[in-house]
Amino acid sequence: MKLFLFEMLSGGLLFGAVFMITDPVTSPTTGYGRICAGALAGALTALIRYIGAYPEGVAFSILIVNMITPTIDHFMRGKPNTYTWKQIVLAAGIIVVVCAVVAAAILSNKGGW
Repeated sequence: MKLFLFEMLSGGLLFGAVFMITDPVTSPTTGYGRICAGALAGALTALIRYIGAYPEGVAFSILIVNMITPTIDHFMRGKPNTYTWKQIVLAAGIIVVVCAVVAAAILSNKGGW
């Protein structure tokens, strides 16, 4: 638990999560798109930190998500900002799958459980 808190509260992770990824100019315009972009940024940060050669993957993940933001906005265009239970279940399912893939990649790189 102590290592997890150290990982989450150190380096540029908090700065990137609070100030950079929430920039209104480069973030998606819809709420559902913001959820997708946030999940993607978190997964990319974890992959870059644990599998890549860089200890801080926040800047790279923010740049990659900013490149994908117009695509997210294109696919979310015309969608209402109200959520149905199907959209919430779909978003939660996507987040669980992304977390499982990241965890499997991290565990396979670290040598298992």
